[in-house]
Amino acid sequence: MTMNESLERAYSQFYKNTHMMFNSFFRLMDTTIWPMTLLLAFAFLAQSLNNDPAIITMVILGMMGWQIVQQTQMGIAVGYMDEFWSNSLTHLFVTPIRLGEFILGGIMTGLFKCAIVTILFFITAQFFFSASVPDLSGFIIALFFLFIFGISLGMINMALMFPLRENAIFVVWTIPDVLVVFSGIYYPLEILPQPLYTLAQFLPSSHAFNLIKETTGFAKADMTALIVLSAVWLIGAWLLLIFSFRFAKKTGKLVRVA
Repeated sequence: MTMNESLERAYSQFYKNTHMMFNSFFRLMDTTIWPMTLLLAFAFLAQSLNNDPAIITMVILGMMGWQIVQQTQMGIAVGYMDEFWSNSLTHLFVTPIRLGEFILGGIMTGLFKCAIVTILFFITAQFFFSASVPDLSGFIIALFFLFIFGISLGMINMALMFPLRENAIFVVWTIPDVLVVFSGIYYPLEILPQPLYTLAQFLPSSHAFNLIKETTGFAKADMTALIVLSAVWLIGAWLLLIFSFRFAKKTGKLVRVA
């Protein structure tokens, strides 16, 4: 097997996912109308409570950062759910495609969706709020680590999909929303109760959002914790996914799930 063949199989998943997205208005809403609605709702709320440009910018950049996580993990999860709903998951994995290539295709899909959302957010933020990024390099670094966290979250969700089967879609939507609370997207982590604050220290997303808030002067980021936790979560998520996939094959769950 050559590297080109492996990339072609990963690209086939990316092509399928994007083709389905652009051929369905409802799928496209997930990358356009839904994120834009959230952005405007939270930004207008921040503007009405405290018309401080720095706070509004922090909220907008935080929204943009969380969409990176959400769109990345959904890029991985939706590819799986499509195969599940069409009863073709078993057929997919008897083809030459490997698990890593399937995940890579989802990552490529997530990256493409992130690019769409990011462009829309920048245009909207400038048009409605005249907001700009105070420290572009720091913001890009934060987005990179949030993208890595999105990959980790996507693999964890997919690892849970084998045993959960048709209930998996609820996990995909629920887990990221729960982690929003602990990540301190719109507020300092210090306001969390001590048990939740301690838990937040083990999330790479909370440190990445501190880096975003640092660009607007509202927090100080711990880069060592951000780098180490991102690596631990990524490796741990991949190992969990491999274990879940092999267990599903060994016990016949992969056949039954499809």
